[in-house]
Amino acid sequence: MDTNASEQQHNQKSELTSPAKAFDQPFLASKEPSTRVRVGHVLLLGTMMAIGPLSSDMYLPSLPTISHELGATMSQAQITLTASLFGVALGQLLIGPISDARGRRGPLLVGMILYVLTSLLCLVAPSIGLLIALRFAQGGPQQRES
Repeated sequence: MDTNASEQQHNQKSELTSPAKAFDQPFLASKEPSTRVRVGHVLLLGTMMAIGPLSSDMYLPSLPTISHELGATMSQAQITLTASLFGVALGQLLIGPISDARGRRGPLLVGMILYVLTSLLCLVAPSIGLLIALRFAQGGPQQRES
């Protein structure tokens, strides 16, 4: 058994050292299914990855207006951003193991639906307390890949 292993190692070494032999051998077809990169998939994944950062970056300039419109202090308006980040952290802890166990598609679709619904509810939030709660809930489905 040792002789077979040593012969195989010798054959592999000789194949590696002889570049002419490498070109003589036909290419072996892979047994794995081909994975074509489609432009639609790339755009979809890029858009989904941009939702998290855009959710906070586009929100920041509106903090003074939110504070004024809801009759809240600037600190209370800033807590809405903090609540969203806490929601992201909790969402990572809860949704991550679920997606590992059940697959990525289901939790992703549910998360996107929840994100859109909470975004629409944030538009009509009548008080800063409700907005803080909604921003927390909105942060949960934002799966930020690292």
